[in-house]
Amino acid sequence: MALTKYNNYTTATLSSGITIEHPKIAVLSYCTLSFNGGVSHSGERRTITCGGKSITFYLDGNGAAVVSLLPFMRNDMAARNVQDNPIGTGCNWRGLLSVAVSLGNLASIETTLSIYYIYGDCPPMVTPPSVEWLTYNAGGIEYNYANIDWASHYTDGVPNDLAALRGVWNNITSLLHPTGDTAATFTVLRVCGRESFEYDLTINFAYDCRVDGVVLVRWLDCDGGIHTRKLTLASEAMSGSASSRYTRHHDYQEIVNGYNRGSDEWVDITAQRTITIGDNCIPANQWPELKTLPISNCIEVYMDGAWVRCNIANTSIERDAKKPIIGVTVTLNLPAPNVPMI
Repeated sequence: MALTKYNNYTTATLSSGITIEHPKIAVLSYCTLSFNGGVSHSGERRTITCGGKSITFYLDGNGAAVVSLLPFMRNDMAARNVQDNPIGTGCNWRGLLSVAVSLGNLASIETTLSIYYIYGDCPPMVTPPSVEWLTYNAGGIEYNYANIDWASHYTDGVPNDLAALRGVWNNITSLLHPTGDTAATFTVLRVCGRESFEYDLTINFAYDCRVDGVVLVRWLDCDGGIHTRKLTLASEAMSGSASSRYTRHHDYQEIVNGYNRGSDEWVDITAQRTITIGDNCIPANQWPELKTLPISNCIEVYMDGAWVRCNIANTSIERDAKKPIIGVTVTLNLPAPNVPMI
């Protein structure tokens, strides 16, 4: 289909004469309410309430004010335990806000706005990319995901179903049942700041058949999308740092049952477990996905039979315009055992 562009904003006119411009779908690059009432409303006090939280503010000398929806978006996600379960069933990084706007005397509600949100950057762009390259792993554990925002879940750029809006993480194996390299075209909608685009997106899926010496990795990008792929396990290390060293007092030292206590010294040990993963021969067309890895605040690897949350210790991802391949090296801090303190 031809690319269709929608305005991602609308204006509500209140009975008091004040207008409120707000996003149809709030994203981090556009998540404000813009009040404009003219000088007759200057100095007026208003309150917006959402999810049990309120913000009170005053209109300026021109009867205008700009209020961010970001605190309400965070509060709504926290209610769904997104910090403890960031990559769960359904995308909890998306939701619907019911924003109540008070009258000038704060005594009652003048209007209530329903605003969908995507907790992601979703930056403005002239035209979104129409082709993507991803890898997938046939079958097995929950790993094969692609972010597909079906256009059928929207009507004129506005979500028509909250559950569908959150159903952006699509399992490739269940969706396509691929058995090798394949490509598929989907009609999608993408929010880009104050605009959104409906268009055909072609995703080229490359089958990663490796079994040995690889680690499954998944992470969230800045737009709240999930990425999954295999990376080669280069090394795994366990280290410990010592502190609070102390020696038990003794006047003499003797060998008991053939055992020598030495200096009878104890120390607190803090363990650190790290792994280094990556590849040095990845097709350059996968750069748009991989460049989101080093700046992700949620990275998980499948280790010891479970998904484990990690933190990035060091990362190097480099693209050379003269080469058709890119290299990725990522060092991750994994949860380490607690060393008993005596």
